[in-house]
Amino acid sequence: MSLQLYSASAGSGKTYTLTVEYIKLALHAYESRGYFRRILAVTFTTKAAEEMRSRIIEFLSGIAGVDSLPENQQTTYRDIISSIQQDYQLEHIQISDAELIKRAQHTQQQILQDYGLFSVMTIDAFVQRLSSTFIEELNLPSQFEVMLDSNQLMDQLLDQLLDKVNQQGDPVITNLIVDFAKNEVGEGRSWNLLRQNLHDFLKICLSEEYYKIKKDMDPLSITDFLQIEQQIALTMAEINAQLIDLASQFLKVLSDAQIEGDMLTGGKNSIAGHFNKIINNGQFEDNKLGNLRKGVESGQWTAKSQIEPIKSQVEAVADQLTNIGQQFVELYDANASRFFLFKLIKKDLKKIALLASITEELQNFQSDHAVVSISEFSKRLNDIIANDPVPFIYEKLGDRYNHILIDEFQDTSMLQWQNFMPLLEHAVSQGKKNLIVGDAKQSIYKFRGGEVGLISSLKSADSLFMEDNLQDNSLDLERFYYLKDNRILNNLDSNFRSAYEIVKFNNDFFEWIAANPIYQELSSLVSPTYGVDLTQIPKVNASKYSGKVDVLVFHKPLGDNHVEVEANWMLNRILELIENELAAGFQYKDIAILTRKNKQSKFLAIQLKERNIPVISSDSLLVHYAKVVGFIISFMRLKMQANDAFRYKELLFQYADLCQEPLNISTFDVNHPKQTDYYLLGIKYFENFGFTFQNDETHLVAWVYGIVSTFNLTKYSSEIEYLFKLLDVINEFVLQKSDDFNSFLNYYDSNKATFSIASPESDNAITITSIHRSKGLEYPVVICPFVSWTHQPKSEQIWFDLKPLKFDPLRLSEKQVLNYYYGKVTPKELVNFDSLALQQESEYDAVFLDSLNMLYVAFTRPKQHLHILLAEPNDASHSITKGAFQKSLGQIVIDYCKSNPQFESQLPNFILEQEAVDYYLIQSAAQFIKFEEQKESVLAKKLALTTHIQDPVEFRIKSDKDDLFTSAQSKRERGDAVHALLAKILDYNYYSLNRLRLFKLVDEETRALLDSIMTNDAIKAYFRPDELLFSERDILCPDGSIIRPDRVIKQMEDVIIIDFKTGKAEEKHKTQIEQYKKHLFELGFKSIKAVLIYIETQTIETV
Repeated sequence: MSLQLYSASAGSGKTYTLTVEYIKLALHAYESRGYFRRILAVTFTTKAAEEMRSRIIEFLSGIAGVDSLPENQQTTYRDIISSIQQDYQLEHIQISDAELIKRAQHTQQQILQDYGLFSVMTIDAFVQRLSSTFIEELNLPSQFEVMLDSNQLMDQLLDQLLDKVNQQGDPVITNLIVDFAKNEVGEGRSWNLLRQNLHDFLKICLSEEYYKIKKDMDPLSITDFLQIEQQIALTMAEINAQLIDLASQFLKVLSDAQIEGDMLTGGKNSIAGHFNKIINNGQFEDNKLGNLRKGVESGQWTAKSQIEPIKSQVEAVADQLTNIGQQFVELYDANASRFFLFKLIKKDLKKIALLASITEELQNFQSDHAVVSISEFSKRLNDIIANDPVPFIYEKLGDRYNHILIDEFQDTSMLQWQNFMPLLEHAVSQGKKNLIVGDAKQSIYKFRGGEVGLISSLKSADSLFMEDNLQDNSLDLERFYYLKDNRILNNLDSNFRSAYEIVKFNNDFFEWIAANPIYQELSSLVSPTYGVDLTQIPKVNASKYSGKVDVLVFHKPLGDNHVEVEANWMLNRILELIENELAAGFQYKDIAILTRKNKQSKFLAIQLKERNIPVISSDSLLVHYAKVVGFIISFMRLKMQANDAFRYKELLFQYADLCQEPLNISTFDVNHPKQTDYYLLGIKYFENFGFTFQNDETHLVAWVYGIVSTFNLTKYSSEIEYLFKLLDVINEFVLQKSDDFNSFLNYYDSNKATFSIASPESDNAITITSIHRSKGLEYPVVICPFVSWTHQPKSEQIWFDLKPLKFDPLRLSEKQVLNYYYGKVTPKELVNFDSLALQQESEYDAVFLDSLNMLYVAFTRPKQHLHILLAEPNDASHSITKGAFQKSLGQIVIDYCKSNPQFESQLPNFILEQEAVDYYLIQSAAQFIKFEEQKESVLAKKLALTTHIQDPVEFRIKSDKDDLFTSAQSKRERGDAVHALLAKILDYNYYSLNRLRLFKLVDEETRALLDSIMTNDAIKAYFRPDELLFSERDILCPDGSIIRPDRVIKQMEDVIIIDFKTGKAEEKHKTQIEQYKKHLFELGFKSIKAVLIYIETQTIETV
């Protein structure tokens, strides 16, 4: 066996292949609890992991019940059975259909019974699970919360940092932030966006790129950065002073000889004019010094056409001018490049110093609040395994996983790959089959750290990329060499998605790009990505459905409003295309509009909605866009800002909009006293309409449910999913964070862009989405407007490695050196240094490929029709405007269209605006055949279920009971509530400090029970400070099982497992905790004890 590397182009049946390969492995060997536990399959997104899990279950179910399937479905699963048998025969294994079906039945049951061991997950989820098992080894807090939202984390860190300014008056941090603000304004950014810009910049500290250089940056304190800045400034000042002094000497010679500057070569543009300018400005500038160099080389300082008296006058001082000019040129050539690089570094050095500050805040915050960022797990894991030939963490897992399957490999980051290489190396060395599936052409997550070079280097066996990235880690390089030497290449070259015409267009278009020397020169990554395994074989029968590809090019008129003109042109053409596709028999839900930028998606979604065209977009699925949600939130805001008249008016507007009823504006004309309680006024307003309010005003959940009941908000059936999502968000917030109204509103405002409902697949609506979000999806008709994004870097920034330069001003001591600088990729000053120029070129290559891949993803989504819309500048436009377009994907599309005269065609009649438009029909079938969606029969037993919502819904919540714990009535339920609270308690000191907050979650009887337990001296002995290892954490064991002890502490050399139980003592409790002891021993813990504590009786039993 070996490492199978699959190149899977768009529509090649990647998910199908992965699913079948997983099932082949799962059915290959027998284990009493299922061989599926030995397989780890990871992918990039949660959605992809869910899809793979469901497909595996679906295929297993199909194989298990193949004999009872309808004939048309039997064929599919008989083919899978045959494929599995053929694969087994290569290993000289003969297996009958009946045996395979039997194994599928068993495996399906085992997966469903042990679903927690069904290891199909995201890479982050696997690393997090692994980290939870090895808390002590990874130096994690004993009881921690995983922080999934990096924006929320950064907001809290920023608050801490700003507190140092506002409350403590930290002058250093203050100066750094002020300097940051000045830089932002100087670069044309809005002062009002200062916090957001600071947030975005400081978020760099969470990235993998920063992790790679962190060891070089950590020795530098903020003071060190400022000292290096001073050294740079002194060096620059010294160079500048020397050059300005020479310029002054040059001008003095002219002045003493009574020679005017325009008498020299160049006239008004002579070197004298340049010298005057830099003296007046106090700083020399980047200049080619053409006239100065000519004068120094020839000794001639006047033009040939100059009159003789002046020539003679200048010749008298020519030697002095040449001598000074020679010194200036030599000094300039020796120092100018360094000076301008230092200028770049100095400009952003204080921003980099801020990173050092926020990194310190991050460490303190995680320690103080027992939280760990999701991005932290991979880094801590890598810290341990990077320099360990046999990583002990993986060794402790034993032979947990025999097979590793990695999906969407092109989106994997370097750090993720480094963490997986030891696992893969071990599995391959054991002779087990492992799979990696990916497509470099669909790598569009560069901004998230996705590294396309990984799949390219593994595929081409070119080690240069990995050697450059892993030069400091010989172990990882050895692992890569081993995997590279044992890989077997496979290419999924069929396309099962798109019509012949779509496949033909993509084959031809991207082959044309790959073969074009111009684009090869723009990026060295084009040939290895698009020059191999590109051509696909269309597998869709021409009689099933036909295809079409066309391009509409708009020639923009001259004018200042060209952006608005282009947007309106795009909108009108899209409306015409939609109408034409509907007339052809397609439905709204068959059409997708894919854009490069979110603001383009928003513009089109708003415009289509205004025309009553149903739309599903990322915005339309956001909870805060729903009217019912807006009403609840506005009511809550008024409650918290009761004296704000605006909030009162906002509430009435929201209600009128929700009910689709006219609002009596005269209501607003009434003058109220300044201290009016508008919240009470609002309640009275609604009471006049017959609404009756509940009395609970103190508890968030109860208050919200009261509003829902009072206004019967569930009657708005079209928005009920948004309402229930909001209720979920509120319940989760109260249980995990706080019952405070203002705290929730702050949380909601910070995170509302992430609260969304699932896309309702049954809706007949046009999908409008970004190209990034469309990856992995398919649509019968795709419209791609605004296809003119640049393929060159604009604002991209990277960490430049300064180590090869070895400049003294960047050094304080042997360990305190500024080895990296974070800056834009575009400055021309970088090309003067070979090492920086190579890094710059590498980023240019990557940006071009990322932009081209975006086009590939968009163009491979359609099944039948692809419409490409773009606008090019007017011939009379400014050269900068035309130059920018020439560096765009739009220019590439136009060049391809013009490469074949047969593409140019007459505009279709349904396009009403015929002027200033070019139309290219790239591919079109002779006869239009529409795709007919096949309705799959459902074999499961159908249950006649009818559901309706009670009108009105009665939400009954007692005022002092606002969460899951407070519904406890019986003694056993009260014990369960205490059990859940005990999991939150780190130690007795924590309980003492947080006792009242915990009491808010439970009723009086439960409080009494909890208090009696925590004051019981025998039980308190297990809640001493600094002894907790972990509580309520999943532990992944070497045999594949997952255990979750209630509490594990360490007293002296003993590890003690504590398990809390409700009800009476049972033998199975002892059996369970004995298993815990066994598994912890296998994970390396030596002296292990265990106790059972029964909550109701407070009995302690040692096991």
